[in-house]
Parts: sequence; structure tokens; C-alpha cells
Amino acid sequence: MLGPRFYIYSVNESMGEINMDNRNKTSGRLAGLAALGSLISGILALFGALFPFFNGDYAAAGFMLIAAALAFGMLANAVFRA
Repeated sequence: MLGPRFYIYSVNESMGEINMDNRNKTSGRLAGLAALGSLISGILALFGALFPFFNGDYAAAGFMLIAAALAFGMLANAVFRA
């Protein structure tokens, strides 16, 4: 075979329909990686907010809590949009 070795669409000759399973798997994996990354970032930001809070640096703790809220907000957007 001389052409590319990967296909996004596979054609079913008997029905003439386009099967987009490969494309859906790839987008599902990307959405899963985005959700996992934002979950990890949010948890790390929450733990990172504890140290400045207990040391009395409330501004830094507030910034870390804002970062955690953004990460969990993006996670909710990715989960509920799918």
C-alpha cells in the first residue's frame, strides 16, 4: 500500500455509510486527557492554597483558590458538554 496507513473514516460498502468510530475514539481520549489534567491541576491548587493560608499569606491563598476554581470549572465544562 503506497498511501497513508491511517484513516479517519471507514466506509461500509454494503450500506454506503461512513463510520466515524475512529474519530470518536480520538476525540474521547482527548476529552478524557483534558478532564484528567484539569482535575489534577485543581487538586494541586487546593493543596497549594493550604500552605499560604496557614502561614497567614491570604492573598496567595486566594490566588491559588481562584486557580482551583478555574480548573474545576473547565473540568465541569468538559464533562457536561460531552
